[in-house]
Amino acid sequence: MSGFSKIYLLGGSGGINPFALQILVGDGSRRWLEPHYFDNALRPIWNINKIVPQGPDDPDQLLDACIAFAPSLFKDCPTLPIVEKQLLSSGIEFLDFDLGVKEIPDKWDQLREEARATYKELNLFDAVLRPLFND
Repeated sequence: MSGFSKIYLLGGSGGINPFALQILVGDGSRRWLEPHYFDNALRPIWNINKIVPQGPDDPDQLLDACIAFAPSLFKDCPTLPIVEKQLLSSGIEFLDFDLGVKEIPDKWDQLREEARATYKELNLFDAVLRPLFND
């Protein structure tokens, strides 16, 4: 059975309030992350609406999700326009770092490295989702 098991919340500059972005983590045959926007100024890179990390324990999955779902936060990264152009020309709508690694822009690793400093400054929070009532 698949479903959401965790959420990440990206907060505003003063902490978690106001919420800007919620990243839902789904688990099934493979893990996936998808965005839910509270701040209308945020938009994904190209039309990316989901990412599949390299594996469930991939340490870069949240960084990749933040870049994919809120690229404007990483506007100072010199490689971002190159990756955006590569995604535009590819037409893909989700990034699969597991089985679709050949479709990942070749400059993504470089962008990821450029984005690390900004990523560490984001107001990120997480919560594990558990049922309140067990039937």
